[in-house]
This record gives sequence, C-alpha cells and structure tokens, in this order.
Amino acid sequence: MIMLLQDIKNSIIRIAFRVGSRVVSRYRFLQRLESYEYLMLRYGFFDVNDDDVRHTFGLNKAWLERGSHKIDSVMFFINPFRKEPSAGPRNILGLARFFQSKGIQLYFAVISVNENDIKVVEEALRYNGINAKVFPVSKPQDIDSLPFSTIAIATYWVTTYPLLRFHNTNAKVYLIQDEETEFYPAGVLKYFAEYTYRFGFIGLTNAYEIKEWYEKTYSMLCLYFPPFIIRASKRREPDNTQMRRILTYLRPGTARNAPELLYLVLKKLKERHDIEVVVVGSKTICDKEFKCLGWVSANELRSLYENSDVCLYFMFSRHPGVIPLECMDAGAIVVTNKKHVKHSYLINEYNALVVEPTINSLVNMFERILKDMELRRSLIINGYRTVDTILGNHSEKLEKMFKELTRAS
Repeated sequence: MIMLLQDIKNSIIRIAFRVGSRVVSRYRFLQRLESYEYLMLRYGFFDVNDDDVRHTFGLNKAWLERGSHKIDSVMFFINPFRKEPSAGPRNILGLARFFQSKGIQLYFAVISVNENDIKVVEEALRYNGINAKVFPVSKPQDIDSLPFSTIAIATYWVTTYPLLRFHNTNAKVYLIQDEETEFYPAGVLKYFAEYTYRFGFIGLTNAYEIKEWYEKTYSMLCLYFPPFIIRASKRREPDNTQMRRILTYLRPGTARNAPELLYLVLKKLKERHDIEVVVVGSKTICDKEFKCLGWVSANELRSLYENSDVCLYFMFSRHPGVIPLECMDAGAIVVTNKKHVKHSYLINEYNALVVEPTINSLVNMFERILKDMELRRSLIINGYRTVDTILGNHSEKLEKMFKELTRAS
C-alpha cells in the first residue's frame, strides 16, 4: 500500500512538472512577443522600401561631398529611457548636451506604442538638462509628420527603420553603440538588426572597434567621439590596496554579458574567499551570499566604483563597454573576458586582466591579484593613464567629430 501511494505521488509530481513546464514556456514565449523589438515588428516598423534605402544613400552622399554645412537642428530617434538611464542613453544625452551648447534646436522622436513613454522621456530630458521638443511615433505613418531637422540620428538598431522612412532632413546618422546583431541568436531579429548596416547611414560611435568594423565591412564613413561616462569624484591610492569587495553587473537573459558564467564564477569565489560580492543590474537571480542592488542611480554607481576593489565585467559583443572605463577611473581593477575580436583599450596585465572565460581561469586570476600587490598597483596606475588618454581633451575631441560631421574645412 505504501509503495502504491508513493507511485501515485510520483506520478502526480511528474504530471505537475510537465504541465508547469508548458505553462512557463508559454508565458516566456508570450512575454517575448511583448518585447520592444517584437512590438515594433508587429506594428509594421520593419517594412522596408528599397526606394527609401536608395534615397538615404543619395542624401548622405550629397552631404559628404558638398563641403561645409551649418547644423541648425538635430532629431534623435530613440527608444524610451528613464531619467537614470544605462550607458547607451547616457551617451545620447551627452551628445544632446553637446549639440545644445552650440545653440542647436533639439528634437526627440520617441519610437514606442506606449503613450506613457512620452512623459517618461520628457521627464528624463528635463532631469538631465536637455531642452528639446518631443514627438511620439507610435506607428510608421507618424514619421511623415515630423518637422524638418538638419540632421537626424538613429540611436538603436530598431530606430533606424523609422529614420530610413524619414526624409525631412539633410543627412541621416546612425549612432552605433555595438554590433547589435550579436545580441540575438539566428532568427528574425538578428536579420533585421544586420540589415540596418546596409541603409547607407553615416556612422557615429564611441568605440574604435565599431568605427573600424563599420567602415571596413559596410564602406561607410563612421565618426568617433569619446564616450560620456560616470566620472569618479576621487581615485584610490594605488600603493594601499586590499581585496574586500567585487562589483559586478548581472543581467539574466543578456547573453553578451554571460550571466550564467558570471553566476558560477561568483559562487566559486564565495566558496573559497571571504569577500563581499555586490551585484547591480538585476535582482532576478541573486543568492543570499550576494548583495544585490538592482538598478542604481549614477551617483550610487559612482560610489560603488570608488569603494570596490575589483570590477568583474563580461562583454562578448564587439563593443568593449564603458563600465570598465568607469571602474578604472575610480581605481577598481578590471577583470574581463577574452573574445574573438580585439579590445581597443583593455590590455591584459597592463590596465586590466583579460582572461579565458572559464570558471577556473577566472578564479585563478582573482587569486593571483589577491596575492600580488605590485600587480594591483600597476593595473590601477595604468588604468588611470588609459582613462586620461581616452577622455583627456574631451571637448576638443567632440569638436573634431563635429567638424568632420559638418564637413568643415
């Protein structure tokens, strides 16, 4: 009788597991369909007209060949962001402030089917000192009523599609923040992301890796500007370092940041060492031995950089990320992954530790810097030099980009 009851119990558990798995799978599938990218697909934003592509090539060819231009207005095509945005929108805001300082009229076209996003973006712009007119674009037809702007800038691959349709401008620019095809497995979103590089946009980027790749692969000019980052308010003394806190960035579901590898490495480090692990980005997967803060403000993030000893950061797409720069600026040692494209500024054992992405390799590297004070000192000093080289004369470098964009002699 006991065995029979146990068999019944096991059968019920198996049935519940199968039913539960189907429910969870269906929920995740439907949840993906509500993502920003799939909503844009559903509402017809990705319907491409070959005439629009030809027009864009011709428009930008004329801009690049006609000599000096005066920019009176800029239209940013954006997906919504809040007042304490991530690194990508921070660079959009930085460019907007730069254009604003020149007396240029700013417009923001918010590509979203959610009407509440307009208020969120307007609040974010006010909070960050941007005076701009904001226009909702909830369907492709809305693009045709947008006002004229001297140039228009797409800021994410999805926003290139409405820009492709927008002809009330003299030049079309693509702020390329990464090789965004690498965000997706083979499929429809990867297809549409890759297609955007064939639209004939003038490129604009804050990473030399992206500039070189776009110009070589797609034969279009790509202009470089130094990134806008969260600068440290103080720098640690490199001769007096300890290893008490690891800061890391965890985003489940974002393959380019390797959340599974990161989680396994952190678990192993906590098993072996009495060190505090602080996780920002998400609280979704967070064990009790980690201190998980979720989304934090720029000021909170600055404080974390300044009070952490190691920044463990993975990035497997082409862009190196700005978080390593922000960590270096505060004197936190950067540990990151090797990948099959070169890093422009992360140099192994000079300003960072660029490690084979295995659990053992990463744990062993941590144990090496735990023991080697001289290595820590060298990494911190060279990190400061790297940041100062990239961000030194920031205003002059922005002016150089602007001169190239306006084709000034």
